[in-house]
Amino acid sequence: MNKKITYLIIALALPGLIFIFLKIFGKNHFDIPVYYKNGITDSLKECSGARRGQYYLPDSVLATLKCRSDITTLFVSDLEISNKEVEKLKQSFSSQLQIISLEGLDPERLNRIKKCTLFLKEPWSAVLVDKQKRIRGYYAFKSLEETDRLNVEVDILLANN
Repeated sequence: MNKKITYLIIALALPGLIFIFLKIFGKNHFDIPVYYKNGITDSLKECSGARRGQYYLPDSVLATLKCRSDITTLFVSDLEISNKEVEKLKQSFSSQLQIISLEGLDPERLNRIKKCTLFLKEPWSAVLVDKQKRIRGYYAFKSLEETDRLNVEVDILLANN
């Protein structure tokens, strides 16, 4: 009977001790990928060709789109995302995230920015860019899962910066 009580105490205490150990010494660290670390090799013919090394968004494009380069930016290319969802994102992340709509640009210029600068292909309709002007994610707002993934990845990106 005495051995059963000892085994029961060990069986109940062991998970608690493991939890406390991990809480004290463990560290949860999440990161999202950086796209095009090794450059762009599959550039389209109408674009300027292959680019070597880490790809950064050009300052000229950021100036054209009138966005700040010192803040995390979400570029939205289609009106698939409603104004209500955009407002919800703005409220959630306040001044830490700027959302730039690509609507209203000249169609030829819009097409060039989507293909040659943001490398935005179907089914993606949004691009997340960090403070260092690196592309961090592509998103399609057709499903709730993609919107949730965007919210989580923006939280991770803002927490790491």
